[in-house]
Amino acid sequence: MIRDTTIPVWPEHVELTKEAIQDHVLDIRHGINEVTYEILKEVDGHRSINEICNRLCEQHSWPPEQVLPDIRQLVLQLNERYLINVRQPPSLKVWLQERWITVLVFMRVLQGTDWQTRHRIDLGADEGIGKTAIWRIGIAVLKAHGLLGFLLVAITSFLLFALDINGWLWQGTGVGFFYLLGNLLHEWGHHVSYQKGKHGRRPSFLAVKRLVLQIVRRHTTPRNEWKITLAGPLLPFTMALVIAVMVWMDYWPGSHLFGWAVVIVLGIHPLSLIPPAEDGKRLVEVIRARKLLVKQGEKS
Repeated sequence: MIRDTTIPVWPEHVELTKEAIQDHVLDIRHGINEVTYEILKEVDGHRSINEICNRLCEQHSWPPEQVLPDIRQLVLQLNERYLINVRQPPSLKVWLQERWITVLVFMRVLQGTDWQTRHRIDLGADEGIGKTAIWRIGIAVLKAHGLLGFLLVAITSFLLFALDINGWLWQGTGVGFFYLLGNLLHEWGHHVSYQKGKHGRRPSFLAVKRLVLQIVRRHTTPRNEWKITLAGPLLPFTMALVIAVMVWMDYWPGSHLFGWAVVIVLGIHPLSLIPPAEDGKRLVEVIRARKLLVKQGEKS
């Protein structure tokens, strides 16, 4: 949620000039006017929206009651487009409010852009596909799916405890861990496949909002898009098959219920290939692009 105390921060590879905001990852130029530039040049990653407003009003003799809502709306619009990140000042009250808002969004009680603060985590070409990329994807997974992981731990642990299964706490925690690991492998699979294309290292970023995570990048050829899209769910699904064999052959540590729960949380990833999931939407785009290329080839 964007508040007056919210601190706007420029993401990596987003540059402000007098005429535009340049997104160097997607190579897109967003034009701005002089007033917008005057506001945005005050964004330094330390000043809050309220402090930026006070500073501008002192410099230009602008009325604060009119300027503050405009700055808040500008930050909200840029945050929606992943052109600016936001963070909240360290406060237990604000932290608890944010967690409660996430729960209400999950329960569909709160809906709309006002509640969906977004965060952009760079996966630039210079970071490669190794430890740095995995670490950044892991942070993004915690931001987007941490609440669901915690709920899985609580629900699974309670069921195992109710069934009087020994080691119910570590096994319940294990289900939550594999849920988050599956999401990490999913996005890392997309990233590796994209970076391993014939065009070499290419920049991208993780778009994170409450309960949702996806990699944003430039489009490639339909054939490469097909590979990149399938690579995401393939990694956790392969792990699910291996664990299923281990459980079936009694090589899995812990109860069978724990093992099959892990198989389920990893094995459901291919469902992301069905619209309206993001991978499913991309597959539909690939199929349409492929058909268009075939038609153009037939005409020529």
